[in-house]
Amino acid sequence: QPRKKWRDVRKALGKVRRLSIPFLRDERIRLEYHRNAARAKVEANLKGQTLNKEEIEKLAAPNDTAELIPIPEPFIVGQRVLAKHPSAKRAYVGSVLTVSKLNVRVQFDDPQLGS
Repeated sequence: QPRKKWRDVRKALGKVRRLSIPFLRDERIRLEYHRNAARAKVEANLKGQTLNKEEIEKLAAPNDTAELIPIPEPFIVGQRVLAKHPSAKRAYVGSVLTVSKLNVRVQFDDPQLGS
């Protein structure tokens, strides 16, 4: 009985992956595909377009059976955010002023912090 239960538990867990060079290589490849999908979503948003779920899934790694990590929506000008101030090194509330490929400019609510 206990052996059968243990076998069922192992089957439910799926394939065991050890921390090895091939495993890390596969994970890095999956991560790169995910980053490319996120970049494509941001670029489409900057152009005023949106990518649907099928277009994002086309950007997924081949033979990847794992579910894609949800890609958050890009920032929108005027959106309220909690952001880390570059010199104070603390999080403060503010509004998004500009959005570009490389950075997001935030106007903090506290006037002493600036933008």
